[in-house]
Parts: sequence; C-alpha cells; structure tokens
Amino acid sequence: MKKTIALLLTLALTASVYARDNKNELALSYSQFTLPQAAYVFGSVFGIAFSLGSLTLEKMALPGALSLEYTHYVNDTFGFGGTVTGDYMTADKYTGKDENKTYDGKFQMAFISAMPHVKAFWFNNPHFGMYSKAAVGAACVLQKDGEPSVTWAAQLSPVCMDFGGDSVRGYLELGAGMQGIVTLGIKKMF
Repeated sequence: MKKTIALLLTLALTASVYARDNKNELALSYSQFTLPQAAYVFGSVFGIAFSLGSLTLEKMALPGALSLEYTHYVNDTFGFGGTVTGDYMTADKYTGKDENKTYDGKFQMAFISAMPHVKAFWFNNPHFGMYSKAAVGAACVLQKDGEPSVTWAAQLSPVCMDFGGDSVRGYLELGAGMQGIVTLGIKKMF
C-alpha cells in the first residue's frame, strides 16, 4: 500500500511539472464525521449490544482525518486528480460488567485511502467558487493485533466552496465518505 501511495504522489507531482497556466492545485485539509468514524461508532454500539454489555469501549478518540490532494484543471470548469486521506481511531476495551470489568487492551484502527477524484465548478469567479467533487478508490485498513486489509473508499461532496486570492485559497466541502461530512482546508494554485 505504501508503494501505491508513493506512486500516486509521484504521478501527481510529475504531472504538475508539465502543466501550464496555473491550472494546478495542491490542497491540505482536515475533516470530521468520516465514514470510518461512523462505522467504528455503529460497530461499537452493536458489539456492546450483542455481547449483552459484557464488552465496553471507553475513552474513544476520533481525532479526524487529514488529506492531501492534487488537482489539474483542464479548463475553468473541470479538474481531475488524486486524494490521499488518513484517519485514525482508538479506545480502551473492557470485558465484564460493573465491578468485574477487566481492561482488555487498546483498540486502534487506521484507514489510509487513495482515491482518484473529479471536480466540476458550477460557479467560478476570481475570489469565490462553488463546485462538486466525487472520488472512488481503495483504503488500507490497519488494526492493532490484526492483519492489514484493503477495502473500497469513496467521497461524494456535492456542495463545496473555495475563497481567497489567485494563488492561495481556503475551502469548505460538505459531503459524505472517507473525508467526512465537513472538510476544511487550504489550497495553493500554481
């Protein structure tokens, strides 16, 4: 998986060398309420329910996802590129009930996803734009005390906006998937 991520980043950086007219963008973002977080919370609830309360998770931490994106615009409306996202979650596991609870170790899980994406602007001016984004790819799931696995990854963000100057812009994306419901970031145009 590391080789796949390195290859995607290399392709993105190589493509930027050949692009002209400042139609490239490199973006860094933070997001919350991701698909892995939702699966983790619902899985925890069902796990506790099916174990009749003998399994509990405490001190759950869902710090959010970080993403790095590269986009090349073929015109003022349409762009394509790649997104690499990392998401992490952890909790303390306990078995037993009430006074008989026993610490059973730390639950840790990480998702690293690589997704090609497309963006389409439906409102675009020099200092404010609105667009939609769709991405589909793969995610590597890493668990403490478990084998790594690969699964699908996706993000659909129908309402997105960016704002700022010609070369540096902030952005907000609302959607669902590996990058979450709310994504905030900064991008550099070159």
